[in-house]
Amino acid sequence: MKILLRGGDLGMPVMGLGILYTLFTIGKRAPELRRSQIITLGGFLYFIALIIAWICYAAARGI
Repeated sequence: MKILLRGGDLGMPVMGLGILYTLFTIGKRAPELRRSQIITLGGFLYFIALIIAWICYAAARGI
């Protein structure tokens, strides 16, 4: 949430696909949020991995 609020203050898009843009680029404009950016990106990638694993599992089981 802090990343999106700071991105909005800096004039970055914070709705729709702009959230991803803000998430990937906030570290350059607000260096103090670099650590939060890395942690958030890690969680996002973990979530995507779970989704892919579930799709593969469901496809293999014929669900």
